[in-house]
Amino acid sequence: LPRSAVVRFNNKAWVYVRLDANDFVRREVSLTVPLAHGWFLPGSLSPGTRVVVTGAETLLSDELGASHRVEED
Repeated sequence: LPRSAVVRFNNKAWVYVRLDANDFVRREVSLTVPLAHGWFLPGSLSPGTRVVVTGAETLLSDELGASHRVEED
């Protein structure tokens, strides 16, 4: 998994998985096996899982902003 796919929030590591063209879900991962340019995540994600590798920080920002806006309403 490329390093660019990992976001950190609340002292945990997360990746965004693409469900379809417009839907993403954040999943916690364990970063136990570092590689030169990323991470090996044994057992964390199923084969074929589509992980966001560019723009994951933007998705986190959008998610946190949306939850904050809901609380204000």
